[in-house]
Amino acid sequence: MRRAEAADVPAIVAYLEGRMDSAMFPLGNLLDHGLGEDHPFAMTFWLEGEPLACLLGQTAHGVLLPVLDDPGAAVAADIRPPTGILGPTAQVRALESVFSLADAPRTLDHDEVHLSLALADLIVPDGPGVLRPMTEAPEEVLRGWMADYHRVALQTPEHLVHDNVDAWWARATREDTHRVLMDGTTPLAMTGVNARAPRMVQLGGVYTPPDLRGCGHARRAVALDLLAARERGVTGATLFASGAAAVRAYEAVGFRPVGSFTLLLFDGPQHV
Repeated sequence: MRRAEAADVPAIVAYLEGRMDSAMFPLGNLLDHGLGEDHPFAMTFWLEGEPLACLLGQTAHGVLLPVLDDPGAAVAADIRPPTGILGPTAQVRALESVFSLADAPRTLDHDEVHLSLALADLIVPDGPGVLRPMTEAPEEVLRGWMADYHRVALQTPEHLVHDNVDAWWARATREDTHRVLMDGTTPLAMTGVNARAPRMVQLGGVYTPPDLRGCGHARRAVALDLLAARERGVTGATLFASGAAAVRAYEAVGFRPVGSFTLLLFDGPQHV
């Protein structure tokens, strides 16, 4: 595999757009931050084939984002020590083997259900609340929600939670990524986007506080956010769900399982 250059970007974008369900992280990062290391989510790519048939991306902060028909080809990529691997489960597990990382210590290792939705099939459930920008909800409440999300969903070590929430808040307010379902002045649930392209969005950071779960608030928040996206011309959405209850909630607004996606973060840089 050879390292991509600026002239390769149109071919890379076209390749990723043909696989958007499973390639929103590398596509969104490339569209938003380009090639290089000027931003933590800026991308380096290694590619193979004419026409392009194999692609391995890595963010500036070290996370591998594979879009590989042949994971074995990645052995030829001159990657930096990875801080994680995010992608379709089969590709992530294959890269663990290729780079001898199967026994590397990790802080997160989840195989999650991958779901997809054509927004023409979106179902918007009835219920209380309207969707508002996150800046119209109490900041202290949302920070508390995201701290719980980091502890439980992402298994973030306690000593890193505060800094990670600070980074999330800064990015989410700067890039306008999240919305809150509000019933008057009471926040009920939160939804967000962690990657976006002109025709598709990828949801992340969906949260309902424990005392309000089971009431349908998250599914209504997600559906209202996707309804607004559809009105802007977005035609599809994708996300990952970590449990049966979450899968049922997303299926209730029209999502359907399409595979498995793995989120793997290492405990410190791993040399390969």
